[in-house]
Amino acid sequence: MVKEKFSSKREKFPPAQQWEVYKFRTSPKETEGTEIMKSRPGIIISSNELNKWGQRYIFLPITSKKFRKVYPFEIFIDFQGKKGKALPDQVKTYSHSRIVKKLGILDPKYYSEIEKRLKEVFGWR
Repeated sequence: MVKEKFSSKREKFPPAQQWEVYKFRTSPKETEGTEIMKSRPGIIISSNELNKWGQRYIFLPITSKKFRKVYPFEIFIDFQGKKGKALPDQVKTYSHSRIVKKLGILDPKYYSEIEKRLKEVFGWR
């Protein structure tokens, strides 16, 4: 039987659910080149089971940066009235303690497109 372990920081949020959107705290010191450098929203893509028992979340960053260059695997989304794009080529894994706040739940109309683009990025058939 697996026992639940929660850090004091994790207790401020229940385990995240797949497709929820959170703001994550990141560190510019940990990034290079075109990697995402600042705290930003991200879509939780890890499974609910992993989210419940794991110590990290897998998430898809969202940017609202001017779209100078658009790649075919990026997904345009509208979240809470703001236009942005999800970046499946920059999937991140962060500790639960990096969550700043819950922003909401992604509209289900984007789920299949995100799954399709992730398969393309990772070469899954």
